[in-house]
Amino acid sequence: VLDGGNMPLENDTNPVVVPCTVSCNGETWWYVEIRFKGNSSLMSTWGSGIYKLPYKLDFDAFDEEHPEVDGQRFYGFEKLSLASNWSDPTYLREKVTHDVFRAAGVPAPRTAFYRLYIDHGEGATYFGLYAMTEVPDKPMLETQFGDDSGNLYKPTSTWVSFSQDDFDKENNKDAADWSDVQAAITALNADRSDPAAWRAGLEAVFNVDGFLRWLAVNTVIQNWDTYGRMAHNYYLYANPSDGGRLTWIPWDNNMAFMAGMGGGM
Repeated sequence: VLDGGNMPLENDTNPVVVPCTVSCNGETWWYVEIRFKGNSSLMSTWGSGIYKLPYKLDFDAFDEEHPEVDGQRFYGFEKLSLASNWSDPTYLREKVTHDVFRAAGVPAPRTAFYRLYIDHGEGATYFGLYAMTEVPDKPMLETQFGDDSGNLYKPTSTWVSFSQDDFDKENNKDAADWSDVQAAITALNADRSDPAAWRAGLEAVFNVDGFLRWLAVNTVIQNWDTYGRMAHNYYLYANPSDGGRLTWIPWDNNMAFMAGMGGGM
C-alpha cells in the first residue's frame, strides 16, 4: 500500500518526486521517494484515462531530511521499479524476460509480482497487479557482479560519438569521470584496417561476449523496445571485478515476445 497524496504528472527529464509511506506484510517504510517512470508507457496510459501508472520507489532518498530512514531498505532493496504491464495482456513479459536473460548468463534484475493499493486521498484503492523489478544498483551489483563500486550508467546513446548528456550516471555522481564509456566508444569507432587489433582494443574496455550473449537472447525473444530500434532501455556497468570493462544490462522489457512488431518477422 502506498500513501503519498496527489502526485503531479509531468513529461520532463527530471520527474517530480514526493515522499510516501509504504506498507507490506504488516511492515511500514517511511519517507519513501515515489515518482512516475517511463515514457510511452506513462504518457499512453495517462492519455487513455487509465490510472494504473508505472512508478519508481527509492527507500533511502530522503535520508538527509529524515536521518531516521538512512539506510532504509525494502527487504534488502534500496530502489524498485513498479511496471504497470502496459501493452502486455499476459502480465508476464517483464518477469519471464529477466528470468530468461539470467538463465542465459546475462546480468538482469530480479522481478516479482505485487498487488498494489494506493491511497491518494480517498483511502486505499486497488490499482492492479504490478511487476516489481529491482533497479540495477545495490544490491544487484553486489549479487551479480560481486562489487558495487564501479560506475553505473543509464544511457540514451547510439555509440556513434560520445556525449556526456547521453550517459546518465546512476552512482558515483560526485566523481565527474566518464573515461570508461569514452574509452569504449573510442575503441568501437577506431580504425578497422587491422580487424584483430580493433577487436582487441574493444574487448579490453567492453565485455563484447556479454553483449553478444544479450543480443542473441534479445533476438530470440523478439524484444522490440530496446537498443537496435531505439537508443534506450539498457544500463552499463563498469565492473571492477572484470578490470573495469563495461557490461551490458537489459532493462524495461514489456515489449518482448512480440512477433512482427514494426514490420519485423
